[in-house]
Amino acid sequence: MVTATTQQARVLYEFGRFRMDPYQRLLLADGGSVPLPPRVFDTLLYLVERPGELLSKTELMKAIWPHVVVEENSLNQHVSMLRRVLGETPGEHRFIVTEPGRGYRFVADVQTITRARGVPTTHSSELAREVTKAINVATEPSSATPPSQDLEAYQLYVQALSLSLRPSAENVRGAIELLRAALRRDARFVRAVSLLAVQYTTSVIFDFPIADALASAEREAERALILDPSDGTTHGAVGVLEAVRGNWLSSATHFRTARALSNDAYTSGLESGYLTQSVGHIRRALHDAEEAFRAAPTQPIAAQMLALIHLCLGQDSEALRYCDVSFELGQSPTIAPLPEIYALLAIRAGRYSDAAAHLVPGLSQRVYAAGGVNAVECLCAALENPACRPAATSALNALETRIQPQDLDQPMRKRLLLWRTMLGDTDAAYALLSRSLDHFAQSGTVGSNWSFLWLPEMKPFRRDARFQGFVARLRLLDYWQEYGPPDECELRDGTLICG
Repeated sequence: MVTATTQQARVLYEFGRFRMDPYQRLLLADGGSVPLPPRVFDTLLYLVERPGELLSKTELMKAIWPHVVVEENSLNQHVSMLRRVLGETPGEHRFIVTEPGRGYRFVADVQTITRARGVPTTHSSELAREVTKAINVATEPSSATPPSQDLEAYQLYVQALSLSLRPSAENVRGAIELLRAALRRDARFVRAVSLLAVQYTTSVIFDFPIADALASAEREAERALILDPSDGTTHGAVGVLEAVRGNWLSSATHFRTARALSNDAYTSGLESGYLTQSVGHIRRALHDAEEAFRAAPTQPIAAQMLALIHLCLGQDSEALRYCDVSFELGQSPTIAPLPEIYALLAIRAGRYSDAAAHLVPGLSQRVYAAGGVNAVECLCAALENPACRPAATSALNALETRIQPQDLDQPMRKRLLLWRTMLGDTDAAYALLSRSLDHFAQSGTVGSNWSFLWLPEMKPFRRDARFQGFVARLRLLDYWQEYGPPDECELRDGTLICG
């Protein structure tokens, strides 16, 4: 933990009008922040730390993507973005020189500044003011509630917020630990409490192994409301929790309150992802997600939401573009829903082997061991050649038989529902759905993130007579009667009719 008495060396870099702070992961210019996607920041830092050195493209790609195989074009795009950010005009090389066939060289004069890592908590130092201002510009949602007066608590919160935008089991656990540390310093830091509630809810949604996650989410949400019922981010957190519970009208009320109190990108993204997409208002979800992405273009989760929405709308080129943006911003291609989006785009384009290559890395170890690879390969073969469908059905049956219900997380359950529907086996899809709803009910939820229901591939599922019983179990009819039915559907005497 960083304190005012921890006087470890901290290195800053200055070049031109820019100052780079690797510790805070900030690029500053003229006292303000210059937002950079995580891997673009890593690219610049690697160059700046080696001024004057010729760095090959192979070396740079290994350093920036140590565990991912990427094409050289990804590095070229990062360098092009850096040139624009640094203000280089075409043909100008004040900062980065390209040596054709060899690599890149950072040629600007770099000054290294060593500072004490501990920053006083009074906000009085110039560096503290710059850091706080930059953090606000780069990542912090607007709110009527001021940030914590404890600078270190606030920095811990911002680090947690950054992790929360790239959900994975490791990142969620890391965010929870950071938020707990922030709250030990400032127990009344309401934004930290709200974000903590969202992290516990996220672990429920993805079935990450965190004990008593739903109860913890409810406890923190209630605590945040008690601390400050006028904080918009708190109502956004409660809106997410209510959606997971299936209390859709209450969720909408809290999100509406959140918008009135603090109409920020983070809350818009939560509403789009957890409420609007799930209830089938896809075009409105697109508006909210676009608003979130415009306000925070360095957030990978906003780009990911746009990719999924465009996939539902059948706008494949836009879906692919936003998938690539989300990946370039640091979202893992093995965490749902990126593998599914990439795979569906490949299937729609007739590239079935590519679809399998996207799906397999996203399988959990237990699904992998239970025959998941064979099931995926058989599925893709069947979609290419209907004669292979009996083999695909048999492989999926074997997979579901071998794996324990508790080992099927929510993303995998939704994959299986989609795959069964695409194979034309709606009976198996509804049987799995019934078991899944029973499983969710045991923990007090109705599941979450039901946006995949509105994919074109799910039309046979939606048109089945059993769909009425399903939406009744999700308790969606009251919401649709109040706010209107899903896009391209209508309500007739309490019955949902989908085209």
